[in-house]
Amino acid sequence: MPDALLQKERNRFVGFSFATAQLLLELDESNRIVYAAGASFQIAESANQLLGRPIDSIVAERDVGFLGHILQRYREGRPGQMVRVALKRDGKPAQDFLVGGCIVETTPGALYLGLVPALGVARALAGSASKLADAAAMQAAAEGDPSLTLYASRALAELSAADPDLTNRITQDIHAYLRSVSLGGEYVTDLAPGRYGFLRAAGVSDGEIEQSVATILTQADLEPAGQLFNIRFDSAELNSEDAARALAYTIEKFARSEPTEFTLRSVQEAVAEMIGNSVSLMQSARTVLTEGALEVAFQKVVEMRTGETHHFEALSRFSGIESVADFIRFMEDSGIVQDLDLLVVQKVFEQLVEMGQSGWRPKVAVNLSGRSIQGDIFRGRLLQLGQTHADLRSQMLFELTETSSITAIDSTAQFLNKLASCGHAICLDDVGAGSTSLQMLRAMPANFIKLDGSVVHGASRPGGDRTLFKALVDLARGKGAELIAEQIETEADARFCAQAGARFGQGWLFGKASPEAIKQRDKSKPIDIGGNWGGGHTLR
Repeated sequence: MPDALLQKERNRFVGFSFATAQLLLELDESNRIVYAAGASFQIAESANQLLGRPIDSIVAERDVGFLGHILQRYREGRPGQMVRVALKRDGKPAQDFLVGGCIVETTPGALYLGLVPALGVARALAGSASKLADAAAMQAAAEGDPSLTLYASRALAELSAADPDLTNRITQDIHAYLRSVSLGGEYVTDLAPGRYGFLRAAGVSDGEIEQSVATILTQADLEPAGQLFNIRFDSAELNSEDAARALAYTIEKFARSEPTEFTLRSVQEAVAEMIGNSVSLMQSARTVLTEGALEVAFQKVVEMRTGETHHFEALSRFSGIESVADFIRFMEDSGIVQDLDLLVVQKVFEQLVEMGQSGWRPKVAVNLSGRSIQGDIFRGRLLQLGQTHADLRSQMLFELTETSSITAIDSTAQFLNKLASCGHAICLDDVGAGSTSLQMLRAMPANFIKLDGSVVHGASRPGGDRTLFKALVDLARGKGAELIAEQIETEADARFCAQAGARFGQGWLFGKASPEAIKQRDKSKPIDIGGNWGGGHTLR
């Protein structure tokens, strides 16, 4: 080809490139930048300043491993896709760019990249099972196939208990690889040690994934075998919203399962079973919510020194549900728990109205899931219910559960303060169970802190460890909150907890939960505190 024609074709190629990209890079075989043209976007003073630098040197640390896998795919001529990569900038936060690449047969060893700033387009990283499920449902609606893949490594799951640091490093390597074969390089979630979920990019085979992950595991001297399977989700019986919720439940259940349960054959059967259970539970949930098919039982919370009932806790009871625990977990995992929480609040308000007509004005604590309370729509509807029954607000306490699911800590604390300003008392539930972080306890306003039964029994029984109990007593004192000890079964439990600093108790010693319990105005037997715990002083 004559030089003039060659120059014309080269200029045309560059023109086409700049039509879609604003920075062009050429990498040599070692991924060092040997050509740069276009705007530098403060990655360097100018495009020329990038010459001679390894591509890794301009990539934000979180994306280095991911980009390495992407570049390898480009070099191997595998199906390519534009992916989002964060690049470092001088003295400024990293900037996301959309990156595409290709090789040209006439220039062996060279890799060509086109970059464009990803302005105004938020990252779609699937940071949770629910986000991954939402993305799968959207893809299913658009293309008919969610391409949702789950992967389990038994060896990595077992390593997590023995060597967390090594597990974290291997997990990061596997995550980076799976991002490179996920849709848009964005949709992959670490579900649990050794377990992953991702939306697969087009053209990526099972064999490629299994071999690549096996290589990472082998390099870490771990057993390379793993289990990989794809979910083909038939949502014909569900609308798109319910389909996403059922998928979220399925992914969560996979994350909780033991890796040893997932052989190649039983995995497929388990998926079918989980999907079937999801459909069944979804139908049950709809019945509960549309027909109000639940019963509210009440259990006393007693001031142990006097035997006086301070308030009742409202507990949901369902008919026709084989496993209430699985049903509640499904409601939480799928997001329907918001509707359930509001339904219980409404029913309790109605019962308080009825009680008031007979001259009885008991206080009732209603559970609000941490998964519910972060939603703006839920918050608005809850406030509306309170406004409708403004004269009953002082009788309605809110007990925050599932605090481990709370990510919006500041806004949640602000909303709880708003509820408190309306006259509602606030209680933090299951404290000490391991699911509530110290940061959460310090941030959330609370009039009451409820100690998990495991803490109570672990400290009150002979030879028990009382360190955690004492720490939580000190924490409650610092917040100005009263302690409620749950699962009080014996007078010995009650006596210990009262001596140690818990003013209130809840458990079978004072009465079991029942729909009729709220009508009972009688006192419980006062607890004879007697001597002090700890050999010298009472911790309250």
